[in-house]
Amino acid sequence: MGTWQISPLSFAGRLLRLPLRLIPKSAVLPICSGPLRGYRWIVGSGTYGYWLGTYERDEQRVIARRLRAGKVFYDLGSNVGFYSLLAAAAGCRVLAFEPSPRNLAFLRRHIALNGIQSIEVVEAAVSDFAGTARFGKGETPNDGSLLDSGELEVRVVALDQMRLPAPDIMKIDIEGSEFRALTGAKATILSSRPTIFLATHSLETHRQCCELLRLWNYSLESNFSFEINEGNAIATAS
Repeated sequence: MGTWQISPLSFAGRLLRLPLRLIPKSAVLPICSGPLRGYRWIVGSGTYGYWLGTYERDEQRVIARRLRAGKVFYDLGSNVGFYSLLAAAAGCRVLAFEPSPRNLAFLRRHIALNGIQSIEVVEAAVSDFAGTARFGKGETPNDGSLLDSGELEVRVVALDQMRLPAPDIMKIDIEGSEFRALTGAKATILSSRPTIFLATHSLETHRQCCELLRLWNYSLESNFSFEINEGNAIATAS
């Protein structure tokens, strides 16, 4: 859902990253900027942008503006917990859905490091069925997805089949399973009408999700990221 201000692939980006590589991966540092400034973060859990506070800076601001104390925030694809912490910091009750054992370990450590009590971790991928499925870890920890040839077997849940508090806000970024997650949450979404922050990972999935949300009388604000095959959308109930 976004990029660094300076591309890490550019010469300037590579130059700026050189000193960062000297920091031990196990180091715990305060996040340097943004809404989570001062929160403790494990350097090796993901991109340097996390603890620098520059990760998806625009998206952070957009989501943070919608967060209110007492709201229920569903984080579908919590990864190592950046947006879950962002919502918890605003006083939200958070349900963090994540299937990757590696990411779950960092997610739970970030929760513990910051003494957060309002995040409930759901160790599962989200789709339109309940059961198990194969999960591929991907080239980076951010790229894991449900995949028939995946090396891991993970739990899968459909939101409509769970007894959960009604969501006020949902963030969905699950590497290609967004449409199936939406269809598996139809009753939940139609009854509670949450604001939905959606990141899709192909033009076809983006089209399908937007058509479905419009069918459910959602208004969409949409923008495409720098990668041509990805799209982001904010969906609000009409």
